[in-house]
Amino acid sequence: MSARTHARWRRSSRPRRMVPLLRRPPPRPRRQTRPTPRARMPRSRPRIPEPQPSDRRSALDPERRRSHPAPAFSFPVFDPMPRLTVLLAVLLAFAPASAHDGHDHGPGLQPIENGMALQPADGKLEVVEVFAYTCGHCANFQPILAQWKRTAPANVRFVYLPAAFDLQNGYARAYFAAESLGVLDRFHDAAYHAIHRSGALPARGATANELASFAATLGIDAARFRVAMDSPATDAKMATAREFAVRNGIQGTPTLVVDGRYRVQGSSFGDTLRLVDELAKSGGSAH
Repeated sequence: MSARTHARWRRSSRPRRMVPLLRRPPPRPRRQTRPTPRARMPRSRPRIPEPQPSDRRSALDPERRRSHPAPAFSFPVFDPMPRLTVLLAVLLAFAPASAHDGHDHGPGLQPIENGMALQPADGKLEVVEVFAYTCGHCANFQPILAQWKRTAPANVRFVYLPAAFDLQNGYARAYFAAESLGVLDRFHDAAYHAIHRSGALPARGATANELASFAATLGIDAARFRVAMDSPATDAKMATAREFAVRNGIQGTPTLVVDGRYRVQGSSFGDTLRLVDELAKSGGSAH
């Protein structure tokens, strides 16, 4: 290898210096500016020409009606007043006939179809109060009813009867137990007071033992009272009370039933007893 060739080889084998390429800087982001709103030109409203004296003509003017002909199709105008008047006249004509078609018993005197009397007696008007010891209205009615009993008409025979829709109702059974033992005068008012005043008895779900213990506080033999609650005689009375309530359509308490023919529920306690007095005076007839 000659000296010239060797020198050329050495120059070609030397490492070359890398020169970095110059890059252009990225362009700056343009500043966002809101476009200047263009000024809106004010709109001019169309000028409504003022009516001329020649246009101020009545709508009934024949010349004006010729210039504005009627449409080809027109709908008739319906006036409902004549028909309503006729309808009201018909209703008023039949109203007196419907009101006096039957016997006017009033809203508090409801006739019973195929009703049931509890203990019918000749010459006596049977008035039965269907009650519940847990009923607050019955508790408020009891002192008024007790006072009315003292001055009731002579032909009225009054009877208490517990609502026995549930044959295992403890309070209803307690009533019949007290009745069979002859201590109802001590038990009846005291049971109302114990439930609604003193809280000695629960408002719902009193057991037979609780009722017997309460009877003992009134001087009643608790053991005899407990036996009387579960006796066959009490079972029969509960079944009769349930049949009485169902056949006479009892839906709430207190309700007075007269001779198994009328349910008496006035607007107030006094109004209810007034209706009973009127039935007693008429011999049990509302006609």
